[in-house]
Amino acid sequence: MTAPALAELLDLPDPRGNGARRVRDALKALAAAQLIRLMPRPGTSPLIQLMNETGNGEEYDLPSTSYVRSQRTKPNQESVTHPDLYFQLPAELWTEGFLQALKGPGLVMLLILLAEQANKNEVWFAGTEFTDRYRISPSTRTKGTKELVEMGMLTLTSVPLPEARGGSTFEQLRRRYEYRLKGVVSHLPNGDSASTPTIAGWPKPAAKDPVPQAPEKAKETKRKRRRRPKKVV
Repeated sequence: MTAPALAELLDLPDPRGNGARRVRDALKALAAAQLIRLMPRPGTSPLIQLMNETGNGEEYDLPSTSYVRSQRTKPNQESVTHPDLYFQLPAELWTEGFLQALKGPGLVMLLILLAEQANKNEVWFAGTEFTDRYRISPSTRTKGTKELVEMGMLTLTSVPLPEARGGSTFEQLRRRYEYRLKGVVSHLPNGDSASTPTIAGWPKPAAKDPVPQAPEKAKETKRKRRRRPKKVV
C-alpha cells in the first residue's frame, strides 16, 4: 500500500502531505529495528514484509506454528521461557476505546500486569524485582500505574507485611502494593464477558429500541393463551 493510503486509513491529517511523510518515517524506523523489511520496487511503493517481533532479523511466523515446530527439536524446553508463548488481549480494549486512550507508560504497565496474570489474582513485586525483570524506569512504572487507576482499569491496594519474628513493636510496619486489574481486562477472551463503561466520547452503536407489539396481535396472543387446555397429570 502507498504511504498516502496508509495515512488515510490511520485518519492522519493531510494524508497526501504530512500524513504520508509520517507513515514513511514510521516505516523507516520499523525497518531500522528489523521489525519489518522494505523491499523497493521501481516506480511504485515498496513491499512491506513483517519480521519477527523480537527484532532478530528472522521472518515472522505464527507463534502457534513456531511453537509446534520447536517442540520437535527442543521437546524439553521450559514452557515459562519459551519465546513463542503468548497471551491474548480482550477485543474490548479496541472496541471500547481504551487502547486508543492509553499513553505509552499505561500500555507498558497494562501488558506487564497481564503477563503477570493480575487480571486473575492480586500481584506484587518485591524490592528491585520489577526493575530487574522488565527494565523500565521507576517513573514509567509510576505514570503507567496512575494512568490505569484513573481509567478505572486497575486497583492498587496498600497491604501491611507480616511482622518479622523477634521484631520490636516500635519498628515501623512495612507495607507493599498489590495490583489487580479490573473492568474490561479482568477477563481474557476465553473467559466470561466483561462489562465496563466506555471511554468518554468514544462512539458506540446506538441500541435499537424493541419493536412494540401491535395491540391487535397482543390481544390475539392473550386469547390463545387462555384457550390452552391444562395438562392432566
